[in-house]
Amino acid sequence: MLLPPKPDNYLPKVRSGFSSQREEKPWTSLSPRLRFFGNTPNAARNILEDIGLLVFVACMLPPFAVWVVGYHLMKINPAVSMGGMAGARSHSGPCQEAATEIGSNVPWVGFPVAFAVSGILLTVLGYFAMVFAN
Repeated sequence: MLLPPKPDNYLPKVRSGFSSQREEKPWTSLSPRLRFFGNTPNAARNILEDIGLLVFVACMLPPFAVWVVGYHLMKINPAVSMGGMAGARSHSGPCQEAATEIGSNVPWVGFPVAFAVSGILLTVLGYFAMVFAN
């Protein structure tokens, strides 16, 4: 079956990425290449990017502060401190990686107590937050 020839100005549709043959809008970090919903105003995208940066910084400051206080002020072994931080965040991955990296099970010493205390505090404080929200 023969198809008719394509015109000279025919450009195939590009689903992702940039096409060098046609001019496209510059992409921001939040602008998806495949849009599933309408255009998002630039001001809204800027706010979301700023909030994302703020949340990232807010999530990174507490572990850094714990590391500084534990290592410099309390003179805690860095491996135990890493296990404690991993336990407080209820995530065993960093503790396992620290144990693998140093070739010892020392990071697991700080994991269980921090895991238990953070789990209990999260449950109790979450309950009180719901009670006092009304």
